[in-house]
Amino acid sequence: MKAFNDILARAAAVTLTALHAGGVAAAGFQLFEQSGSGLGNAYAGGAAAAEDASAVYFNPAGMSLLSGHNVAGALHAIVPSSDFSDGGSTTALGTAASGNSGGDAGGPAIIPNLYFTTDMLGHGLTVGAGVNTPFGLKTVYDAGWVGRYQGIKSDLKTIDLKGSVSYKFNDMLSFGAGLDFMHANAELSNAIDFGAVCFARVAGGGLAGATACSTLGGALPGGGGILPGNQGIISSDGMASLDGDDWGVGYNLGVIFEPFENTRLGATFHSRVDFELEGVASFANPTLPGAFAALTAAFTTTGAVAKLTLPEVASFSVFSQLNPQWAVMADVTWTNWSRFTKLRVDFDNTLPDTIVPQQWDDSLRYSGGVTYTLNDDWKFRAGGAFDETPTSDAFRTPRIPDEERIWATVGISRRISTQGVIDVGYAHIFVDDSTLNKVGESDGGTLRGEYENEVNILSLQYTHSF
Repeated sequence: MKAFNDILARAAAVTLTALHAGGVAAAGFQLFEQSGSGLGNAYAGGAAAAEDASAVYFNPAGMSLLSGHNVAGALHAIVPSSDFSDGGSTTALGTAASGNSGGDAGGPAIIPNLYFTTDMLGHGLTVGAGVNTPFGLKTVYDAGWVGRYQGIKSDLKTIDLKGSVSYKFNDMLSFGAGLDFMHANAELSNAIDFGAVCFARVAGGGLAGATACSTLGGALPGGGGILPGNQGIISSDGMASLDGDDWGVGYNLGVIFEPFENTRLGATFHSRVDFELEGVASFANPTLPGAFAALTAAFTTTGAVAKLTLPEVASFSVFSQLNPQWAVMADVTWTNWSRFTKLRVDFDNTLPDTIVPQQWDDSLRYSGGVTYTLNDDWKFRAGGAFDETPTSDAFRTPRIPDEERIWATVGISRRISTQGVIDVGYAHIFVDDSTLNKVGESDGGTLRGEYENEVNILSLQYTHSF
């Protein structure tokens, strides 16, 4: 019965394996969209620019460069596109898999952020607060697509409540630190292949009183029934879904050093944040005749827990105001994605715990940008970035059909009053085509094909100083 128990656990756990899958904008599932002004420069120099209250996120030390009270609020419309082309997907038996290409799996999202800083404490101290979304994903496929057993819906949301403080030692050096109180929620689904479950149970010791699952190749006795890939005479697809959440706590540190007038160096570090996502795994089972109905008995609603770690992120930036008109900036950001080596899923019922291997790599993001100040009312921005993917061909899944990315961005700042500025930014992200050759954890079939991916981002920000 071991083979049967294993496939039961994997079929139930596959919804949870997506908790570190599928980015909507940056590589992995990281979101760089934390300010509208920064988008125009591809977020180059973010840890050193300290242009507005978004310094609460990019580098708390930068708050020391802001005087008075400052508010910055932004909305980011992120529109990814991810189209799959089947390249010979097969069932566990090696036959052609059924289903369509899934449609455009990219899910549009609106990402908000809001920041506030004030130097009202005096004595070189500045405090700030913010609300933002540092990680997230959304991919949705057609329910009957060819890869339905490996993923249909993946929706991960995070909300980060930040509190920060900075201290300006002198005109050259500032330090900052902050705490992150973060909430994560995951909603995930995929189909269950009860044809594959049946074959596993027959191989593991027989199903009392049942006809065999199939007469394929004459290897099994009895009449026709259900086949892997829902290709038998009986409809045998089920559905699994999960909704889980948790709170976690992290911290961030930053420093800004100005060795020369109008040239700043900035460095920042965001800690890991650990979650134990507690939720409910639920199942919609097909109606199977006779003794086949026993196959669905173990698929009942149960509690489940999976550990999720959001990785450390470190950035180093340079910003230089060359003259009153031109400023240049650059940045390199490291993300510790190699933390994702495996995912352990614990179930409240009798299903055995499952460990699913994952082998992500650390990634680097390089960016550069330029800002031209026309006058007191208008600024124009441009930037570009190269974003490495943490995934590889061997471990890529349909929940994250990710590849390396090139960003091209532009932006405009318009001062509308002595206190208010509006920023508009646009980015087009060119994503390399990604290939997929993934054996399903729950069904044993192989999903083969290629993705065409791209992302468009439009940001709008209002900044108010008083």
